[in-house]
Amino acid sequence: AIALAAGLFATDRIVAVWATGGLEASLYGALVTAALAVQLVKPDAVARTAVLHAAIAVTRPEGPALFVVWLVHLALQPDRAAKLRRALNVFVPIVVVLVAARVLYYGELVANPYRAKVAGVPTLGFGAGYALWFLRRIGLWGLPALATLPLVALAIRTVRRPSPLHAPLVLALAFVAVQLAVVISVGGDYMNDFRFFRPVMGALYVAVGCAAGLAWRHRIAAAIALAVLVAGHAYRQLVPVPIFDDAPAPADHKRILTIERDKPARFAAALAAFAEPTDSVLADGFFDIAADTL
Repeated sequence: AIALAAGLFATDRIVAVWATGGLEASLYGALVTAALAVQLVKPDAVARTAVLHAAIAVTRPEGPALFVVWLVHLALQPDRAAKLRRALNVFVPIVVVLVAARVLYYGELVANPYRAKVAGVPTLGFGAGYALWFLRRIGLWGLPALATLPLVALAIRTVRRPSPLHAPLVLALAFVAVQLAVVISVGGDYMNDFRFFRPVMGALYVAVGCAAGLAWRHRIAAAIALAVLVAGHAYRQLVPVPIFDDAPAPADHKRILTIERDKPARFAAALAAFAEPTDSVLADGFFDIAADTL
């Protein structure tokens, strides 16, 4: 189960792309995966897990929802009262301090770009689009479902047989479901790879690995389903799923995002036509960079 989850994660195109994306997706995804791993491997390391969840909560607005998942997990364990109290004693002060710092710095809880992106857009419409392309991306849409669904069905058949893989499977699926439900409910732009897929890649592949491990009791059926799943995974890395049927091809994206060597100089000249170095922070910063570059 661990080898399969790690292999799928390490070979996923989204993980590689957003490792150099420069935004918070990879940090958030790493924190979510780390919190899930610590909850499973070190269930008594409450303080350590609380710090991870505090970091999750302040990295992205939907992060606190996963803290609720952990509280439910703690409530099902022995000595739950002491563990819940310790979790809150560590989590709450960290989040209060960091959120207060954010409000003092930005003047608001959620930065303006978020509202700018969702203003006037149909929240549920964007959320439904997220959900549709997520199902298609992970193989629950079309032909690849022939691989994923049998693994789930075979794993379900093992529920009555105790296994150490049951708890990780349920917890990983809870992480994925809650994260996606929150994102769907608030909508946003169609950056599926960044906002939707990358944060849950670790938890999703943990769930797939656990499902495959449970299904392995049915050797032949599980082997066939697993072979198709791995083949579908490899195909999806080579052929990215477009958000829209008429979306530009990857080669066009490269062309759109690539600039000629002299374009910074031309942009500096255009900016200088209506701005001076003392006009604004934007102009100051750009002129400093342009001077060093040119």
